[in-house]
Amino acid sequence: MSESTVEQAVEAHMSGDTLVLVLAGELDLFASLQCGPQIDRALTSQPRRTVVDLRRVTFLDCSGLALLLRVRGQAARWGGELALHCPDRRALRILQYVDVVVPLTFVEVLLEG
Repeated sequence: MSESTVEQAVEAHMSGDTLVLVLAGELDLFASLQCGPQIDRALTSQPRRTVVDLRRVTFLDCSGLALLLRVRGQAARWGGELALHCPDRRALRILQYVDVVVPLTFVEVLLEG
């Protein structure tokens, strides 16, 4: 797929002491490289909790999964935690094929802020 047809976005906002990262589009290698710096900037506040909203993600490959695991690792460095919000888990089909040593945490309800 050409770069011009790839759509991805990152929106970040605080809801109390929780950083909510809203991702959209295809979360593949190209998107991970584009979104990574935006996510890093949002994490500089070192929130106690980070929730990644994946409702608008249409595709996630191993690069997208690596990005999510990197965010979890960054949060863990200052004692923060990561949770994913993805009521329709079709975008996360890749989790069927990989063995994540520490399972990812999911939340059913997303706090709006």
